[in-house]
Amino acid sequence: MHGPDELHRLSGPSSFNGTITMARISSIVFDKHEHPRRATILTRLGTVKVEWRDVCGQLCWFTSGNLDAKKLVAPVIQRIERMVERP
Repeated sequence: MHGPDELHRLSGPSSFNGTITMARISSIVFDKHEHPRRATILTRLGTVKVEWRDVCGQLCWFTSGNLDAKKLVAPVIQRIERMVERP
């Protein structure tokens, strides 16, 4: 599992309409193969729930929540995926 420093690097500032806004990971749930299954990401514009699903053999993510908040969490979702990539 990843330590607190690794998780701290996963959340960080995002740019939205020229202002800096924080998106912070609240939780990540992994499946038995250590792939991300669900995540909750918090922003000042609202909470976004992320779910990864297998679509034609590829792991794809889907979000629910406020549209403006969803725009902020895309970089954080990409960081989560990079964190769990196999070298």
